[in-house]
Amino acid sequence: MKNILDKIKSGITSIINSFKPAPTNYSWQVPPKTDVYPYNPNDFTGPVKPAGWQDTTTPKTDTSGGARDNYNTATSSAYSTDTSASSAGNPLQSSADMISNAYQSFLDNYASKVKDFDAANPFSFDEVLATKRTEVSQRLDPWYTQTLDDYLRGVTLKRNRGLSDERTLLSELSADTETYIGRNKQLLDEAKATSAEGYADSGLFFSGSRMRKGGMLESESGQTLQSYLTTADRAANKARLGTSRTMEDLAIDESTKRRDLERQKYADVESASLNETNLAQMRRNLEKAQYLGSPFASSSLSSLPSNFSSLLS
Repeated sequence: MKNILDKIKSGITSIINSFKPAPTNYSWQVPPKTDVYPYNPNDFTGPVKPAGWQDTTTPKTDTSGGARDNYNTATSSAYSTDTSASSAGNPLQSSADMISNAYQSFLDNYASKVKDFDAANPFSFDEVLATKRTEVSQRLDPWYTQTLDDYLRGVTLKRNRGLSDERTLLSELSADTETYIGRNKQLLDEAKATSAEGYADSGLFFSGSRMRKGGMLESESGQTLQSYLTTADRAANKARLGTSRTMEDLAIDESTKRRDLERQKYADVESASLNETNLAQMRRNLEKAQYLGSPFASSSLSSLPSNFSSLLS
């Protein structure tokens, strides 16, 4: 404010100086002194007079050695201008002081009203932003919590279904295997009984041929059973592997979803809290402008000089 006041004073002083009467444009043209005396009046040109000047006086000639110097000194003193005397009691200077004092009072009034408003309505951008973050976070938490819960409910359902399907499949494979083992043993026994009856009818029940035939039937039955068990075991392992991979995929998806929701929540909270803080600041500036009133309701101190000038006009 002091810089603005100094500029106002400087401008007013410049205006005042422009109204001061200009000194008479007299310039004495005196040739350089010489050691030749008496003084030659033809060398003295006299004052250069402005247009329209009427002067019937004739410069006196003095043959003494200091005549030219005395005349020059006297006339130069007569035509000199005293700026300090001309400024004494100048009404324009008094007006400048009045304007300067009025402007200083104008600034003091502005500063006082600003101080009163700031004391009654303190505002810290960082503190308001922190408060808005908390408020926005509390407002958005239920939505993000519900969104995550809905997603986790689906993940949990997929996980439970996958495990249930695996258990069902393994249970079915086990039951089928037991059934097949029993059926295979039954078939083997029937084949061995049929073979024994045939050999008995031929009178070869105790022959080596019947025993060899029984061994072959057992070997074929064992191979068939082993093939079935291998297939069932592969199916069980495939079911377990599929379930395991499903669980891993669900875990990765859950982790990614949590991360994305946290990022989205952070971005939403920051954006909303910053917007609300800016709105609070704009609202406060509007209230401040209404409190200060005209002509103080300005967006910058740089406009105060023009506002003060408008009051004088």
